[in-house]
Amino acid sequence: MTKNTTSGVSRRNFLGALSAAGAGLIAVATASAAPALAEDNLSGKKGILFDATKCVGCHYCEAACKKANGLDCDVAIDLKALANDAVPSGLLSSDVLFGKDRPQAVTEDDRDGSRWLRVTRTTVTDGENRSELNMRHACTHCGLCASVCPSGAMKKRADGIVDVDRELCIGCGYCYQACPFDIPRYPAEGDRAVTKCTGCAGRVDAGQQPACVDICPAGALAFGDRASVAASGEARAAEVGGHLYGKEELGGIGVMTVTAHSNADSGLPEVPKN
Repeated sequence: MTKNTTSGVSRRNFLGALSAAGAGLIAVATASAAPALAEDNLSGKKGILFDATKCVGCHYCEAACKKANGLDCDVAIDLKALANDAVPSGLLSSDVLFGKDRPQAVTEDDRDGSRWLRVTRTTVTDGENRSELNMRHACTHCGLCASVCPSGAMKKRADGIVDVDRELCIGCGYCYQACPFDIPRYPAEGDRAVTKCTGCAGRVDAGQQPACVDICPAGALAFGDRASVAASGEARAAEVGGHLYGKEELGGIGVMTVTAHSNADSGLPEVPKN
């Protein structure tokens, strides 16, 4: 990574100067997040809808993300989670997802910079009722990280995707501190440039869907104009007796979730709403 200097000041000294004001900057940005993001015109924005009530926990989205972004992580494919008629033709071939090598399984709590997306499975207990819940954990493209990034490494595009320029990252960690979803990570020890899901910005620019959406065999992911995605999410939430998370949270975030459970049970943080 290229050494960053500012007016002859070393990168280490520059970071030290930034850290003095860092806590205040994060607090102000987070407290004003909902009004600030709500003022951002949502028309023309893209969005992803994740329907937790449809997710079968197959981890195909993880595999597609790995392949599309050249990530060095293992993926646990759970074919037992899929009904035979839910698997698209040819998808069972490991070559489709991984090339020649099928990766080994990983633990559900695996979390590092080499993995931009993971799906976890938990058991939710409500009185005597127990149900399995599969949840997606990835960047929601809310823009909080971009609002506190002092170097311009985190940028929210006109379509709402929050992209990362690792060449500009100075490793200050403000994005990590500001993110309520626990997303930005350093990919390896000694590498101080953060990484995260980029919303498959290149694919979107080419008129394609994000890789995770494109491959989902259960129909748990959808991508499109944010307004229409939100409308579909609200309709689905009403159908299953659940709620849509993300339409109003932080003024409207890029990845919305339909869940039939509480935010706490679903692992969704309580954040300011529009």
